[in-house]
Amino acid sequence: MPAAEGCVFHSAIDIDEMRHVDKFDVDKLLSVAENRMRAVEGGPAGVITYFDFPAQDMVPILASRMGLPGPSFESVLKCEHKYWSRLEQQKVISKHIPAFYAFDPFDEDIFDSINMPFPFWIKPFRSFRSFLAFEIENRGQFEATLEEIRESIDFIHKPFMQLLQDQNLPADITQMKESCIAETPLYGRQCTLEGYVYNGKVKVYGVVDSVRDQHFSSFSRYEYPSSLPKWVQKKMMKVCKRFIKSIGLDNSAFNAEFFL
Repeated sequence: MPAAEGCVFHSAIDIDEMRHVDKFDVDKLLSVAENRMRAVEGGPAGVITYFDFPAQDMVPILASRMGLPGPSFESVLKCEHKYWSRLEQQKVISKHIPAFYAFDPFDEDIFDSINMPFPFWIKPFRSFRSFLAFEIENRGQFEATLEEIRESIDFIHKPFMQLLQDQNLPADITQMKESCIAETPLYGRQCTLEGYVYNGKVKVYGVVDSVRDQHFSSFSRYEYPSSLPKWVQKKMMKVCKRFIKSIGLDNSAFNAEFFL
């Protein structure tokens, strides 16, 4: 970006402090980041990240502590927390989301409670890079997958939930015993809206096609501008803006993925 030439970037958290770690100590990371930001001569003008958990969840907290422009922590979590996000989407764009169900992977006989036709997806409330996300095609696969989830889910879920509880979010979210969500799959062409919210005004500046490999489900490339009809793009923008405004997201970039 040309404007970046007029900026000086300081590292609040190095990538090695978040990647390939045995566990996430988010309180320590927040403290380290805040101290480094306060040490910047003249003070920082903003805080951004390109990394997912936990950095993306830390940005609104650090912005608030430093008195910098940024989204509220609650509005960010209404995007990042997969189950909470679906609940919020259900309020305003219910015709445009899959069926979903929250469950505790440690419950016995949880399969019968989900009651979804095959195939369906299961994934943790908070994840990144498809960590512990599985497409389920039969009961045997579901039972086998639960073992892997039970073994590894606390790596992200435990520090994530501690972060939510520390920020005084609603108890019906922070005190849930459930930690995973099941969803019916979405099919069709995949497309992403890129945009930002500034002072309450939502702006979509790019509609990008996400193209998958012809013979596999793997991502292949992005194509811009989108080849979708303009009326379809406008409908996507309308749906996206309705949700963004409903959760109060502000002073933030965003992207929203659609299947059509």
